[in-house]
Amino acid sequence: MGIIDGRIVQDSDGKNIVENLSTVKTSVSDLTSGKIGTSIKKNVQTTQGRFWQGSTEQINTIIGGDERQIKTIPTTFKKRIVLIGSSSAQGNGVADYTTSSFWALLKAKLETKGYEILNRGFSADNTTKGLERFYRDVTTANPDYVIISFTIGNEGITNSGVDKYEIYRQFKDNILKMCYLTKQMGAVPIVMTQAPTRSFTKEIYNYAQKFNSELEALSVHAVDWSGAVDALDGNGKPIDSIMYDNVHYKEAAHVEIANAFPPTLFDRSQFETGSYLTTQKGYINYNTPISQTPIYYDITDVTTFTAFMRFRKSTAEIAAFMSFTNGIRVFMDGSGYVLFNDNLSGNVQAEAKNYADNAWHSIAVSYSPIDQKVRVYMDGVLKFTTTSTIVPTRWTIGGRSGSNYTFRNGDVKDLALYRTRLTDTRIMQMHQGTFTQTSLEIYSPCHDKNISAGMPLINLAPTTVNLRIDTTETALTSPSNPAI
Repeated sequence: MGIIDGRIVQDSDGKNIVENLSTVKTSVSDLTSGKIGTSIKKNVQTTQGRFWQGSTEQINTIIGGDERQIKTIPTTFKKRIVLIGSSSAQGNGVADYTTSSFWALLKAKLETKGYEILNRGFSADNTTKGLERFYRDVTTANPDYVIISFTIGNEGITNSGVDKYEIYRQFKDNILKMCYLTKQMGAVPIVMTQAPTRSFTKEIYNYAQKFNSELEALSVHAVDWSGAVDALDGNGKPIDSIMYDNVHYKEAAHVEIANAFPPTLFDRSQFETGSYLTTQKGYINYNTPISQTPIYYDITDVTTFTAFMRFRKSTAEIAAFMSFTNGIRVFMDGSGYVLFNDNLSGNVQAEAKNYADNAWHSIAVSYSPIDQKVRVYMDGVLKFTTTSTIVPTRWTIGGRSGSNYTFRNGDVKDLALYRTRLTDTRIMQMHQGTFTQTSLEIYSPCHDKNISAGMPLINLAPTTVNLRIDTTETALTSPSNPAI
């Protein structure tokens, strides 16, 4: 066993190299002398001319006439993340990329957990150039995760007279090649979605959304930075106030992009794929809850969000569906109507419809602090948009602190919380039973069999967090053999 760059040297099969190459010595001094039998210690330079330029140490060996890099493993718990991309990944648009860019903010969050993040962003890069430098900038760093952040705008799709479909196809194929190269070295690819810029037309926006959907269909883990900056006005444009220039975003957008990464995504994503999740049989029955917060999740750094739940209720009465903080809530009134209240401007009614009809319905609430728009959906359809300020600290299902008007004598299921503002199309997909894992913090289908005070609910999202039943709550139950 040898050590290089702080890692135990292993071959590509995961065996200690001393088991396969008898010429390799086990001491560090032997490794630092340069060539050792058929294995060579090399110092590989990254792309130059960037603030992150440097070099990495590696050990290569000759197998079948080909020189191959030997995979290494840390001697202590450490996970290495490499971010490769273009100008936004590099940090363009902010005053100080070392502190204010999304990768710097993400780095500050994850370093305390034993992760290190290496930036390999290169301004104006397209995917062809990214592939050309992938080996020297990514592979040689021996990453455990690779964040891939390129924009289709750099491919030339905004130019006049070009074949946009062919450019889209090339962009997608090159991103998939990077995913393949990432998996080939035993790392996990995480692709950032496409976000609109001022140079987007509605046609280009549609290509961007198509790419985002195809990522999910291919089971690739993804993070959505579009939700916070997309104006969602049907024209394919960003929120204009957040733009630094035509194609780069200001500091506030970088905060939202960093927050779109579930912090525990890197703890769990290596164990599962990023494919769609689908609704499952099972639900939780709210009889007469004892607690004001029957099921809840204490929120950290969720600023742009989409919250979703499904409910069934037969009695029209004042009852909370979900709340966020400081009394901000979605609830039912005595007529069975659904309303939103931000505890400041009064009630906003979804529509004059009685939803206490003993049928299953869905509610979704989305929000971005950049434009401060709250969008409320019933059964997958946008019912109203209002303006408010939400700083969520606790997401509660079926209640809120300070109120005894809890959700009761009804059922809930499919509880989902995203770190992004989903599009109308994706919210309709959730209503129809399909859930994207892109920037998904929590998806609890509510098919748990162990429903008891203080227990966490099963979370199928690629994170390690959970909704939790209040420690005093004993009125919740789940059916043993649900029909739905």
